[in-house]
Amino acid sequence: MAGCASTPANRRTGRTYQEEDTPITIEIGVFHNGASDLPALTTPEGVVVNDGTLADVHASYQRVLVNQVRQGILAERLGFDYFFMTEHHFQPEGAEFSPNPLLTEMAIAAQTKRIRLGQAANILTRILCSMPGSSWGASGAKKSKSRCISSRRR
Repeated sequence: MAGCASTPANRRTGRTYQEEDTPITIEIGVFHNGASDLPALTTPEGVVVNDGTLADVHASYQRVLVNQVRQGILAERLGFDYFFMTEHHFQPEGAEFSPNPLLTEMAIAAQTKRIRLGQAANILTRILCSMPGSSWGASGAKKSKSRCISSRRR
């Protein structure tokens, strides 16, 4: 239907889209919201927690990581252009749960060639200077005047 009156023209060139030199490219990707497979429990205070032991929670996180790697590899095999994940640690209700997207992406990258990987955000830890020798102690108590960043107000 090139040249048909109903075919819109490119404002820049005045030619119809069928006459353009460059083809239209559409990229399609996967945005993965990982989820815990443990049942959720709401406390009397309204806090949502995973209903399981610590061992159950760890096993669930391991299953999420394994499944995310498998799904990232499958996304490339199916021809998707990118694989993105959310980045929320320890979110018990399961929504937007990726225990460690950077680790997961490294595992996917080691087994793929073409797919682009990323996460919605990198959430910083509560205290950035928690390494040995930093000015913040393990309890978060300030040891000296330093420019270490803490996400909570003092």
